[in-house]
Amino acid sequence: MVLLDVMLPEVDGFAICRELRKKSDVPIVFITARHNENDRLHGYYLGCDDYIAKPFSLAELYAKVTALIRRSKGTVRNDIMAAGNIKLNPYRCTVFVNEEEVILAPMEFAILKILMENRGKLVSRESLLIRVWGYDFEGNDRVVDNHVKKLRKALGDASTQIKTVFKRGYKLEG
Repeated sequence: MVLLDVMLPEVDGFAICRELRKKSDVPIVFITARHNENDRLHGYYLGCDDYIAKPFSLAELYAKVTALIRRSKGTVRNDIMAAGNIKLNPYRCTVFVNEEEVILAPMEFAILKILMENRGKLVSRESLLIRVWGYDFEGNDRVVDNHVKKLRKALGDASTQIKTVFKRGYKLEG
C-alpha cells in the first residue's frame, strides 16, 4: 500500500504514481490538499485506487486502506525477469538458472535484481552500495565485491554473465 501526496518537494506524486504503475499493482491512495476535479481525474487516470482530499477523517482513511489491502490480497504478479540462463521472479523472490532453483541470500538477491533491472548497463559499486545497504552504510565498497563473489558462486555456469568493469562496477549480460 502506498499513501502518496501530490505535492512533494522534488517530484510530484503524479510522476511517482506513473512510475509505480509501470512496475507494480500495489494499491495507491493519494492524500492531498489538491482537491479539484481535474486533479482527482488525473490521479485515477494514472492508476491510483483512491484519492482523498485534506482534511480527512483518520477513521475513513483506515477503512479505505483496510478495504484496499483486503481486495489486493491474493493478486499475484508473475513478471519474470530473464537474462540469458537466469530467471528472476521479484514478487516470489525466486531465482532459476537453467530451470533449476538457486537459493540466494537476501543481499545477493537484491544485487542480482538490480543488475537484471539494468541489464547491459554499468551499475557502479556506489550505486549498489546505496541501493542495497542504504545511504548511512559506514563500511567500504569492497563489501559489494564480496557479495558479488558469493552471487557468482551461487549462479554456477551463469556467473559468466556478470561482468566486472574495472574500478567502476558490474554489468549483467545475456
